[in-house]
Amino acid sequence: MVVCNLFEVIVNVSGDENPVVDFVIRTDLPPGTHIIYSTRRSYHGFDGEESVWVGQNDRLIVSEAGECRGHIDISASDQEAAEHYRQINSGYSQTGISSPVSDTVELGFMVGGRQRLREFGRKNSELSGTLVTDRGGIKVVEVVRELRIPMKSTLQPTIASAPA
Repeated sequence: MVVCNLFEVIVNVSGDENPVVDFVIRTDLPPGTHIIYSTRRSYHGFDGEESVWVGQNDRLIVSEAGECRGHIDISASDQEAAEHYRQINSGYSQTGISSPVSDTVELGFMVGGRQRLREFGRKNSELSGTLVTDRGGIKVVEVVRELRIPMKSTLQPTIASAPA
């Protein structure tokens, strides 16, 4: 049985023109636990639905000291998302965006359901604790932090008028 009662995420933003987010995760999960982080913003498509602007994602491994550290270059993450967006929309005569990409960056940190450590069990069946939730039969731990970091205007996709 693996117990998670501590999953603390501390973030610090530095730099104005090229912001960088440094983070530390402190946890009581065992060394070798995989944690996935993702960087997202949002925008609205022509249909009015909120869509996700996906930036940098990576996997971290909990150290013997019970922590993970990392940093995210927000400009590089947004550049990656802009390239992905352009690839998805290539071949369309108009973009599918009806609002600017949000200035809110959402950082998600998750202990996913496919851990390599056997003590987690299949789909984390042996994971318990105050921070554990069940998502469709898979036990996970997730923390989300929202930061206001303006999106660079040079990376904003062109907003087209809605189709008639």
